[in-house]
Amino acid sequence: MNGLSALPFHDPFAFKGLGLAASLTTLAAIPPMFKAIFFCLGLLPIALFGQSLCDPSSAPQNLSAEFMEGFGLLLQWDAVPGSRGAQIRVQLPSTEVHSTRISGLEPDHWLIPEWRVVPGLYTWRVQLSCDDVAPYQLSPVSEPDTFYKGPKVLCPLSVSDIEGHVYPIVALADQCWMGENLKTRLYSNGDSIPFNPASEDWRMLNSGAASSYMFNNEHNSTYGLLYNWYAAVDSRGLCPEGWHLPLNREWKSLIVYLGASDIAGGSLKSTGTLGAGTGLWQAPNTSASNSSQFSAVPAGFRSDNGTFYNIGYSSSWWTASDYNAVGAWNREVDYYGARIYRLGSYKRTGYSIRCVQD
Repeated sequence: MNGLSALPFHDPFAFKGLGLAASLTTLAAIPPMFKAIFFCLGLLPIALFGQSLCDPSSAPQNLSAEFMEGFGLLLQWDAVPGSRGAQIRVQLPSTEVHSTRISGLEPDHWLIPEWRVVPGLYTWRVQLSCDDVAPYQLSPVSEPDTFYKGPKVLCPLSVSDIEGHVYPIVALADQCWMGENLKTRLYSNGDSIPFNPASEDWRMLNSGAASSYMFNNEHNSTYGLLYNWYAAVDSRGLCPEGWHLPLNREWKSLIVYLGASDIAGGSLKSTGTLGAGTGLWQAPNTSASNSSQFSAVPAGFRSDNGTFYNIGYSSSWWTASDYNAVGAWNREVDYYGARIYRLGSYKRTGYSIRCVQD
């Protein structure tokens, strides 16, 4: 039954899910709004009136979801007389799936706390149990219900840099992010960025510079340019006016929004592989879904000594956060995993740039 029936119902009268523990009631006489408010305050008792007959042959009906400011996302369904527990399976906007078991007489709702409710699409199902001990007498899984929470910010469809390159915009974690790597050879004030320095010059730089991968300008439209950190944070501005290089904490907010660092890389990476002729990544391009529409491409990088590495294998982006005089933080995804890494690199290294709106 869609993967739900395999999980047993246990921990009688305990509410567990998404890091929240609270008491649960299913007193039908209390309106749902007050149920949720009392639920959050921990004021409702467990309803124990003895178990009535329960029909496990029918799936739960009339699923609905309502977001309540200050409390969270309230999921509701019709109570089944005599039921003793429920299992809820929720697919979050990050595509991560949470399964939660609750026990109690005739459960008919569940609250996702507000701090876990991020913008995006939620798809959920519920399954009931007629007993709280094996063999549980499980009902069929309900038909799915969906709920969409809009972002708190409205993003433009695109933004242009000073040279006229146009970048699509994606709304993620209540911020507007560029959907492609930066390509400009000019600072925002019109000054030129030193471009394609030879390796012996690159390794000596303590000021801004940019490079095409292997000095091949045909890469630029697809992969963007590789910038050292000095260019990324130059006071003349690298990002378009009204945009900035994200801080490390802004990357962290994005990763939390996408679920966790061990899965967020899959949501960020473009799909397909070079070998199959379907994408730019080397196989296996593990867990790539591009569900975020961030469309990360494997642009590789230019090391602090001027050598180029890893096109097809990894993508790295500078943050605006440094940790000492010669090193700063970057974020990286690669072809063989779903994780996004926080790494420290020499500021002379050339990485890709994504900008976020101020």
